[in-house]
Amino acid sequence: MARLHHLCALQLARAMVTVPGRARPSRLRRLARPAHVVWRFTRPHTFVGTAASVPALHLLAAPSVKAVATPAFAASIANAVGPALLMNVFITGLNQLCDVAIDRVNKPDLVVASGELRFAHGAIIVAASGAAALRWGLDAAVGSPALARVLVDSAVLGAAYSAPPVRLKRWPVLAAACIVAVRGVFVNWGFYAHAAARAFPGGAARSAAAARLPLVVAFYGLFGVAIALMKDVPDTAGDEAFGVATLP
Repeated sequence: MARLHHLCALQLARAMVTVPGRARPSRLRRLARPAHVVWRFTRPHTFVGTAASVPALHLLAAPSVKAVATPAFAASIANAVGPALLMNVFITGLNQLCDVAIDRVNKPDLVVASGELRFAHGAIIVAASGAAALRWGLDAAVGSPALARVLVDSAVLGAAYSAPPVRLKRWPVLAAACIVAVRGVFVNWGFYAHAAARAFPGGAARSAAAARLPLVVAFYGLFGVAIALMKDVPDTAGDEAFGVATLP
């Protein structure tokens, strides 16, 4: 009996010592897993282009090195990168929601296709991201007409690319045109014009940079063509199964 009491006391002591320590990482894991699923749903690798291009275009527009070291310069970048990343989530998320069946063949590791994220929850994230991007970017106090235009145009083309009844991705030439328009024209022209309006008001942006902007647009337009061509290479099986044409 004494030994039984000793074992019970030992087990109770172990529980008192170890349960709090075990509960803490368990709660963290419960929070970390859905956060990680949402993070994967946003397709974070697609953030890189936006996060790099906005500051680069601001630097291109800068009339001098001194003009870069101002609060207006930093605020202009922040108020362009923020809504642009949210719009990126809207576009890439909408594409996943519209391509669940195709992605189960082409990209089964995507969180909606794999069932890790419910379709309804993905729709909430997409809608909230799009609304937040437009609310932020269309705020005249921090945005600009150029920023508003690039966000609205990107949202319209992104929806037309992925969502029925339009679903331009069914036709390779129109799908490529969408990608070239966003990556080549809207992003470069829009964010440069936003920088000229918010970071360097009063016509301070470099005229030489403005003259070179068409070359930048042309270069990234060709880059957009490469994206449009190469993105279909690993996806032919699912695209063919669901009637989405790809370039030969």
